[in-house]
Amino acid sequence: MKTTAEYLQAAKEKIGAESDSALGKAIGLGRNSVGQYMRGERIMDDYTCAQVAQILGLSLVEVIAAANAERERTTERRDYWRNLWEATTQKAQKAASLAVLALGILIGAAGTTESSGLASYDGRIARGELNCNLCPITVIVHTEQEEADND
Repeated sequence: MKTTAEYLQAAKEKIGAESDSALGKAIGLGRNSVGQYMRGERIMDDYTCAQVAQILGLSLVEVIAAANAERERTTERRDYWRNLWEATTQKAQKAASLAVLALGILIGAAGTTESSGLASYDGRIARGELNCNLCPITVIVHTEQEEADND
């Protein structure tokens, strides 16, 4: 399970923030608060979890469950949040896999992606973009023409 610091570091990298202060400004926190989160002195509150989840394109439940698991003092409650986190991330992974599979089937069935409206087609590579709350995905499918060009 990811920690508060790991989620914040990922958000920092995603937005290209060069400092804790820059990250704090992006998510509505002061530099000191971000530093305390990064050092494990504090655990993200729900508002901060929501900001981080939005930046990373993750489920809010995933980030809140991770923060609550970190915050809880009893094993029973910590296990509850860990189980919720695991269930949420597994659902997201399954959804991503199904989305990729469905997009591949739709692209293949359409013959060209121009007619499907799901992606653009430049004559060599079909690029499909599928975005949802759980899993922003970009799928690249090589066409038979490109395979022939490579031979």
